[in-house]
Amino acid sequence: MPLAEARGSVVEPLDKFCKRDRVPSARVEAARALGGVVHPPRSLWRKLLDLSDQLWRRSATHGDMHGENVRTRKGDAIVIDFAQACTGPMSSDVASLEVWLAFKVAPGVTLSQEEWRQRTEALYAPCAIERSLAGVPLAVDDDPIAACVDELRRVANESVHSPDEYKRVLAVYLMRQATFPADAECAAEDEFRRTYAYWLANQLVLTLCAAQEPQLETA
Repeated sequence: MPLAEARGSVVEPLDKFCKRDRVPSARVEAARALGGVVHPPRSLWRKLLDLSDQLWRRSATHGDMHGENVRTRKGDAIVIDFAQACTGPMSSDVASLEVWLAFKVAPGVTLSQEEWRQRTEALYAPCAIERSLAGVPLAVDDDPIAACVDELRRVANESVHSPDEYKRVLAVYLMRQATFPADAECAAEDEFRRTYAYWLANQLVLTLCAAQEPQLETA
């Protein structure tokens, strides 16, 4: 049976999940302090919507896929809480779970803030996303999170037409990560990670826009 497909913006169907106006202004300013160009949330969303239309894969989606909505029982994974289930990009649940895993502050975390930043930047460099989608392991030694991201991106590769499609969806979920308040139990660390997610979303969108510009010039 052929996969369901749609043509247009792969980002637009995710509008209901990314409450971009909830990104705190202080978090946007903190992201700007990390360097590079950082847009306000509405402008960043508009840049994503303005990317050229593409063919993308569509399916039923959970709508709120994260680790706390996945339970295990006797070796089986059981997904719960389908309140936001709908039809959308096939890769959206994979991207949602990936970002949750990569940015979650685990109990007893031992990585320093700078170590975590270096590791995460290595995971989300555009070329790293492309390589891991193609099955090339991420170059982050002895890191269980990187191993999980590798596995999820292998799944994602079967859900998209191109790395560009997954990068757009990832940018949405990186932005979405920045819409939630910091966890009170690890407020400083979680605040930094959510700020960094917003910074990464900006850098990824800027890369997507830059890649599209030569196409527009020759159109």
